[in-house]
Amino acid sequence: MIDGFEYSPSAFRKLSRSRKKELMVQWFHEHFEDPAVRLPYESAEGGYQWIWGGPYSADDEIQSEFSDVASFELMQEAVDEVQSDGLFDWAPVAESQSDDNASFESSAFDLEDFVGTRRDSAAASKGDLDQLKSEMLAQLAELKEQLQLGLHGYGMIGHNRPPGPIEDSPVSAQDATEALNEIAKIEAEAEKPEPAIDTVNESVGFLRRMAGSIAVWLRDRANAQIDAAITLGVGGGVALYAQRLLALLGTATESVWAWLHALPWPF
Repeated sequence: MIDGFEYSPSAFRKLSRSRKKELMVQWFHEHFEDPAVRLPYESAEGGYQWIWGGPYSADDEIQSEFSDVASFELMQEAVDEVQSDGLFDWAPVAESQSDDNASFESSAFDLEDFVGTRRDSAAASKGDLDQLKSEMLAQLAELKEQLQLGLHGYGMIGHNRPPGPIEDSPVSAQDATEALNEIAKIEAEAEKPEPAIDTVNESVGFLRRMAGSIAVWLRDRANAQIDAAITLGVGGGVALYAQRLLALLGTATESVWAWLHALPWPF
């Protein structure tokens, strides 16, 4: 869709060369923007913090979107126009960020669909299953460490300093503690001969919802142009901490999903 209009492949191919180029440039600017518009900037960490993915290039994105309906030469002309101001690294626009954040709101998977697909799946070997379990536990351990870092760094627990700026933190002390409890449930189920899928699913659902909340927190802070380097007390900025926590929530929950799919049926 470009400027609210949906072009079919055949309709796009019939457009004039100049119109195709114009629409490709317009499409790119509808989906990507100068990182200076919304991204936090931290000179100590190397510049812009790509909290919604990226940096993206016009060359890659335009070819990915239009390679079936436009020639390589014409796509390169559109890329050259996009980059004519000397900007080569791009961030997704706010609407794209909002769509990405929404994907975290659901739990990791649909339990009924999972049960249905597992009946028809070949069981993983014991070696593969052990490796997936090991990788999952390692990812969960990293996530726990990051959650505990935030608890201590913000003065939530563990020392006599005054509490940190809780109203500016991406995760409340209560939610961080609950997340640690949910991780413990997953770890406990992983050690059982027959893990309770519904228990694991509920725990992963909590972690995914937390990820969604953090993604919204990051988006709102960037939109309000809040400095990413507010002191955390552990050598990094609040936004950088939130970015790392969001990434770990994603990789940890995906590793749980992979482990569950490898389990033999029935449990």
